[in-house]
Amino acid sequence: MNRFETLKEGISLAKVKADLHALAQRGETDLPEKRVLEPLRLLGVALRPRAAGTFMMRIRATGGRLTAAQAMEVGRIARACGRDRIDITTRAQLQIRWLRLEQVPQVIDRLEAAGLLTCQTLMDSVRNIITCPLAGLSNHELFDVEPVLADIDRRLIGRDDFVDLPRKVNVAVSSCQRHCCGAQLQDVALTPAWRSCDEDVGRGGTGFNVWVGGKASTNDFRVAKALDVFIEPLAAAEVLAGLLNIYRDHGPREQRSRARLACLLDAWGTRWLRGELENRLGYSLAPAGVDARNGQSCALSGVLPQRQTGRSAVGLVVPVGRLSGGQLIRLAELATQYGGDELRLTCEQNVILPHIADRHVSIVLREPVITALNPEAPAAVRGTKSCIGAEFCSLAVIETKQRALDVARELDKRLPGLGSLRIHWSGCNAGCGQHLSADIGLQGRKVERAGEKVDAVDIYLGGSSGPEPRAAVKCREAVPCDELVDTLEALLRDHPELVGRRGEMAHA
Repeated sequence: MNRFETLKEGISLAKVKADLHALAQRGETDLPEKRVLEPLRLLGVALRPRAAGTFMMRIRATGGRLTAAQAMEVGRIARACGRDRIDITTRAQLQIRWLRLEQVPQVIDRLEAAGLLTCQTLMDSVRNIITCPLAGLSNHELFDVEPVLADIDRRLIGRDDFVDLPRKVNVAVSSCQRHCCGAQLQDVALTPAWRSCDEDVGRGGTGFNVWVGGKASTNDFRVAKALDVFIEPLAAAEVLAGLLNIYRDHGPREQRSRARLACLLDAWGTRWLRGELENRLGYSLAPAGVDARNGQSCALSGVLPQRQTGRSAVGLVVPVGRLSGGQLIRLAELATQYGGDELRLTCEQNVILPHIADRHVSIVLREPVITALNPEAPAAVRGTKSCIGAEFCSLAVIETKQRALDVARELDKRLPGLGSLRIHWSGCNAGCGQHLSADIGLQGRKVERAGEKVDAVDIYLGGSSGPEPRAAVKCREAVPCDELVDTLEALLRDHPELVGRRGEMAHA
């Protein structure tokens, strides 16, 4: 049994929370040893030695949804305890850093009072459920997915049944007919479908097709496989719970690198998984319906007309997903004043303000915080996202956040005709920046030059998480970061198919 499995023996949310309070009340200057602190990850709390021995806290936002009041509280906490810094993750969550151990229980209590949870955002659990950021707003939605997400939350989150999985499980649930959340790169994905009524199973109408076994790591990129199952919306939580229970009971646990759901499918296959799911549910499942998705992607920045007459959403660009607490507070105030008391986070590390009356859109666009988070940001800045990098992560080998932003800005200056361009940065081969699913993927490494180790990247081209997911292909190795902009400019001129262009790229 590996050390992680030993660590999880007898683990429960209540026990870890009680241990957290006991640790925080000690008032000791020196932190406890690592093995004592590691279970706190189940509560979304992780020690960050590179941040002076303080803690990072990750906050769930199912489907990327936050009320204005919740966003306001997170902003206030970041100002008071987190050096006024917030990061949006690639699963549409929020992270606060620089927390001292004695502050952590108080912060969790404040978040829970606001209706927010931090549990199951780290460790081997069900991670944040993602969906189309425009769910409920877009005409491209086959049916309302909001009740489905709420039902899944009630069934899966905050329960000990799903905190001792072999590895993490990423889930996407969407009824949007456009490709908006990389569904087939998730461990489990529910995508929109329809069926005509089948007398044998007695089910028809709109619902979901089920996909299993996707993952996007550098060394093991997998596109999820069809389970050949169609389910009605109200069955989604039950079916997801069934799949997770099977994975918990049968998933491989010996090697962490071979413990994801995809590895269970390698051993037993989708036919076995489907049969075992039917056995546990106690009823037969309908075969897959007609895939309702088309080949388009959702536009998520700029002014986005809603299906509600007279209302629009404003999609903001948060450079590399980094906000100040003050900015989040002001966005919450704008949501209250002009919108529907709601904010949406996206997996592109951005923010959407929905429900703005059309007559107020021009007023909102003039707000200083909105101009700073420019909805019409140029292509490279708009399409750049990044893992946290070596500033805080002990696995990352290079700094990514500021470097990613600097590179994007320089590319936009040199190539002003770019229409769209996705550039994803990962600080190491763990691939947290999802670099293999981008037009341009950059994976950090070190390279020796003049007898010294310097920051460098491997460059990947042509990845996609859309209708036909594919891994980007490595085209350059060990490019020093101080040569990166020149290299990327040359590649973009040589490969114009990587971008959607408004016009011809200007020549430098």
